[in-house]
Amino acid sequence: MLKVLFILYLIASFLPLLKSRNWLIRGQAYFKIYYLVLGIFLFSLSIYFQVSLIFTISLVIAICYNFSFIYSLMPFFTKKIKSADITNEDMKLLSWNVYQHNNSYADCIELILKRNCDVVVLFEINRKWHDALEVIFDIYPFRVKRILENTYGVLVLSKIAFHSSEIIHFVKNDIPTVYFSLFHQKVLINLFAVHPEPPLPGFSLSTINKDLEFYLLSDFILLNKLENVIVVGDFNDVSWSRTIKLLKKRAKLYDVRTGRGFYNTFPVYSPIRIPIDNLLCTSNFSLSKIEVLQCNNSDHFPVVYNLKLM
Repeated sequence: MLKVLFILYLIASFLPLLKSRNWLIRGQAYFKIYYLVLGIFLFSLSIYFQVSLIFTISLVIAICYNFSFIYSLMPFFTKKIKSADITNEDMKLLSWNVYQHNNSYADCIELILKRNCDVVVLFEINRKWHDALEVIFDIYPFRVKRILENTYGVLVLSKIAFHSSEIIHFVKNDIPTVYFSLFHQKVLINLFAVHPEPPLPGFSLSTINKDLEFYLLSDFILLNKLENVIVVGDFNDVSWSRTIKLLKKRAKLYDVRTGRGFYNTFPVYSPIRIPIDNLLCTSNFSLSKIEVLQCNNSDHFPVVYNLKLM
């Protein structure tokens, strides 16, 4: 029985090596944190029960392989985005997938008002959510939105005037990315609010659409020679996946979590959570604060970032 468990663990650990875009195969990469912990536990069992040497060596290789994906997020690793003290020059940004079928509008509004961010990016915004949030539109007079009933609606609220804003459909006409720019501390910042299609039954059994969306996003950044870039949102992917690694490499973006921790955000209702609500930015930003906030109504935790240009 123990050997069967070892074999299943080894298969799950190395399955993402396959070039397949199948959701189940690629999805195993999301759980590298837990596979690392499980591997260490199984290694202890292999020593205690004196399992054959080949299984023990295989476990060690799998543990090292899983560790190689996530070690850069651990606090001992060098931060790619430098730390800074919190000041009045910070741009405070709140990103949250509110979960369309959640009707706790008042709780969401209370959280937004309490945090008092400069920019608020909300995902899964349908007409009911939009209408409920109208009470704070006076506080956030600058807005860009694409209201949808398919769980891909998005609403960007800002206290800072937009220099430009645009709704982009990289892959599908009903899955928007919001591109907006604004001046902060007299410098133009380019921001993208993203929420690609998740590779899950009921949505898509393949990662093709998500992978293509991020590839086309990197193309857009490169072709327009954008500087001071922030990409934020519900990525439906982890920052160590091959897709996000390619985005970071091509667009010269960095994960603010690097050297700081995992900050797992999804799903709220499970003790096994993964960090799919992310923020990537160019290296000329510094981070004053990142905080995962508590909530009981959505399936995602909201995240607040304090950023400034160096």
